[in-house]
Amino acid sequence: MCSAEERADRLTARLTTAGFTPRRQDDGEHLVVLAQVPKSLSAESWQELYELLATADRWALENRRGGLTALAFISKTPATRKVVRGHGPSALGS
Repeated sequence: MCSAEERADRLTARLTTAGFTPRRQDDGEHLVVLAQVPKSLSAESWQELYELLATADRWALENRRGGLTALAFISKTPATRKVVRGHGPSALGS
């Protein structure tokens, strides 16, 4: 599994390749990759942006003074898997 830094580096590079100008911030719990979204973005570019944002743990689009901004949040703590076990009698019986 990649570290948060590696994931943020990869996303930043991919956004740059897609024609965006990303920047990064550290909010303590997450590394946040931000990119200004041009007003005249093609349908294909929107699709690519959504696909890139989907690689983050969480993402958002915000209207700010400078226009629309895409934010991708990458958690600095690894996710833990929760195992949910059923209740009731087991299949083997008892």
